[in-house]
Amino acid sequence: MRFMQEVTIRVPLHVSGFWVPYYGPTPTLTGSVGVGLTLKPYLTAKVTDDMVLLNNVKIQGGLRNSIARLTGVERFGVIAEAPAKLGEGFGLSAALAIAMAISAQLASQGKLSLKDALRHAHIAEVENLTGLGDVIAEALGGGLVVRVKPGPPGLGEAFSIKVRDRIGVSTVLIGRTTTPEMLRDFAGRISLYGREAIARFLKDPGLEVFAENARFFSRLTGMMRPEVEGRVSDILRQTLRSGCVINFFVKKSLLVVIHGSECLDEVTRKLSTLGRVRLLSIAGEGTSVHGA
Repeated sequence: MRFMQEVTIRVPLHVSGFWVPYYGPTPTLTGSVGVGLTLKPYLTAKVTDDMVLLNNVKIQGGLRNSIARLTGVERFGVIAEAPAKLGEGFGLSAALAIAMAISAQLASQGKLSLKDALRHAHIAEVENLTGLGDVIAEALGGGLVVRVKPGPPGLGEAFSIKVRDRIGVSTVLIGRTTTPEMLRDFAGRISLYGREAIARFLKDPGLEVFAENARFFSRLTGMMRPEVEGRVSDILRQTLRSGCVINFFVKKSLLVVIHGSECLDEVTRKLSTLGRVRLLSIAGEGTSVHGA
C-alpha cells in the first residue's frame, strides 16, 4: 500500500550496564529492571509490505514469526539499517522487533497504536530469548534509561536521565556470546550483583555512577575477565587518569568505553589494538514514527 511506503521508523540502540531479570507467568509479565544507555546512530527503517531486511540481509523466522502470530498478519516488512549486527549486545533485536511490530500493525489496522506495537515487540523478544528490557528502554530513550518495573511500556515503568553533551561511547567486540548463553551462564550472578548495582546507582544516579557500577557488575558476573580488565586499564591508563575516560565495562562480549569527545582520537587509536572500534553517542530521543 502506498501509505505504508511513506512510513519511516527510528529506534535508538541500547546497552544495559546492569540489570535483574524477572520471569513472570506470561511474556507480558516477564522483563527486567536495570540501567542502560540509549545510543545512536539509530536503527532507521522504511515500512514495506514484503520482506524484512536488516543491512541488506533478509531476516526470517524467530522474531518475525512471533510478530506475525501476535498481530495475525503474515504480509509485512521493513527495510532497516543499523550500525551493528544482531547479537552483538546493542539491543538491535529489540529495535528491529519494534520496527516489525509497527509495520505489521499498520498492515493489519491501517493506523498505529504505538503502545500495542511495543507490547508485541516486547513479547516477541521474551519468546525468542533475545532480550528482556531493551524494548521499554528504546521506546523511551533520553540518555540513561532506568527501568524500575519489568514489562513493556504501559505495564513496565522506566524513566530517563539526560546525559551531558560531548560524551562518546566507543565499543569493541571482544568475543561472541548470545543472549540465551548470557542468561544461562551468568544467571545467578546477574541477579545477585544486579540488585547491588541498582541499589548503589539509585543512591546517586548519574553517568559516572552508572559507569562505575556497570564495571563492577561486569567484573563480578564474569562477563569481564580479569585479563581483559587489566589490559584495557593498561592501554587507557592516561585517559583514565585524566578523567577523559569515565569508565568501561563489558556487556556479553561487547567492551564499552564511555569518554569525553576531547580524547576520542586517542581512545580510538588505543582500542584499535583490541579489534574494530565502533563509535556511538548518546541518543536523546526514543522511538519515533513518521508518516503513519
